[in-house]
Amino acid sequence: MADKIPLRQKVIYGPVNSRRLGKSLGINLTPPGTKICSFDCVYCQYGETEVKSRVYDPQNAPTPEMVGESLEEALEELSKDPDYLTFSGNGEPTLHPEFGKILEVVRKVRNRTSEAKIALLSNSSKVNQRDFLTSINKVDVPIMKLDVGSPEKFHQINRPLQIQFQEVVDNLKKIENLHLQSLKFTGELGNLGEDLQKWAGIVEELEPREVQIYSLDRPCRFNLEKAGKDRLEEIKRVLATKGIESGIY
Repeated sequence: MADKIPLRQKVIYGPVNSRRLGKSLGINLTPPGTKICSFDCVYCQYGETEVKSRVYDPQNAPTPEMVGESLEEALEELSKDPDYLTFSGNGEPTLHPEFGKILEVVRKVRNRTSEAKIALLSNSSKVNQRDFLTSINKVDVPIMKLDVGSPEKFHQINRPLQIQFQEVVDNLKKIENLHLQSLKFTGELGNLGEDLQKWAGIVEELEPREVQIYSLDRPCRFNLEKAGKDRLEEIKRVLATKGIESGIY
C-alpha cells in the first residue's frame, strides 16, 4: 500500500530525529518486518494491523540477549550519545512476553555505556497487568496513548482487541511518571468537538507530568484531516487552565 511507511526490519534502528525525544535510538521488539499490535488505529503510519494480538510469539520475537547485544553494538558505533533509547517499532512493544526482562537488559546496557534516558511509546493496553505496570514504572519516560475521551470513540478510532476504555483509564492512574500522547484530527472520525471535552476531563483526573499533543504527519489509510496548529494551541490552553503541562509536536 502506498499510504504507509515501511516496517522496521531490525531490532535497533536510528537514531532518528524525533520531535518529542530529540536523537532517539529505536528499539523494535516485533519479529522483523511484522506489525503486531493490540490496536488497529485508523491513523497508524504503518497501515493496517496484520497481526492483531495481545502477545508476540516468543519463537519469532527477539530475545533479551539479542536486544542487549544489538543495543551494545549500536551504541559503540555512534559518535555521539543519543538523547533517548526508545521502545517503539512496528507495533506495541509491551506485547513481547519478556518485555520486563528486556527492559532490565536495556537498563544494564545503558548504565554501563550511555547517559541516554529510556522512553516507552505505548498504546496503554497492558497497564491492567501488574507485572507490566511494575516494568513501566522503571522506564524514565513512559509515554502512554490516550487519544479519546469515551468508549465509543476508543473503539471507533483505536479499534482495540478485547480492551475496555475505562480499564485503561483506571490503570493509567497507577503510573508514577505518566506522560500522555494524544493525536488529534478532524473529519468524520475526528476526536475534537464533544469528545475533546470528555478527554480533557479525564486528563485532569490522571494528572500527567506532560501531555504531548500532535496531529497527522504521515500517510494513513483513511481520509482523515489534520488538526491545524490553532486547534492544537486551543487544546494546550484548555489543559493549562486545568494546571496541566503540554507541548505541541
